[in-house]
Amino acid sequence: MVTIPSADQRLVGRVLRSDVAGFTLGCRVLGLAIPDFGGFVRVQTPAAAATSAPKVLGTITDIRFEEDLFVRQLVSADVREEYIADQRQKRILPIEVHVVHVGYLDAQGRAHHHLPSQPPLSLQAIHPCDPAELRAFLSAGARGWQMGFVQLLLDARVPDEALMASLDHALAALDERDRSEFRREIFRELARLLSQDLRRLDSLLRRFPR
Repeated sequence: MVTIPSADQRLVGRVLRSDVAGFTLGCRVLGLAIPDFGGFVRVQTPAAAATSAPKVLGTITDIRFEEDLFVRQLVSADVREEYIADQRQKRILPIEVHVVHVGYLDAQGRAHHHLPSQPPLSLQAIHPCDPAELRAFLSAGARGWQMGFVQLLLDARVPDEALMASLDHALAALDERDRSEFRREIFRELARLLSQDLRRLDSLLRRFPR
């Protein structure tokens, strides 16, 4: 019987460098099973006790394969496609993933849509957010949905493609009955934040995940 690891067990990678606005993580992934563009990940920041450390959430805005000297040699060599396919499957490829912070969950599980007071430490473990964590981060209880993370992504000047991918992942974490309401709130928030840039607003709304 195959056991699927929980989000706490699945390791995306470890922090290479960080600041309060985001971090870059490094990982060596077998084959092409790389993290999803726009996906949400979490990392704990330094604290006196691990149980009191906030869980910082971020969204993946760039994925980059680092230069590999062996690959450089293969590019200039006359090799069969079968050999290249074999190398892709068997070799461990180094990649860097850039993450922009969108807020954090405190020790009591309350969501805060602003930057953490401290960045994560180097070599800190990065894990994917599970749907329950993401729903807790987005929910404002009886007040509806928290939209502050959209402002943080716009302030970080992430590409529109990364913004759309992030919103798509957020929608996917919600129950079917919540998606329509969340989508309407996102429309209102984008209209408010981009009221001075109607061309960009129109472009984003036309490409919004359905």
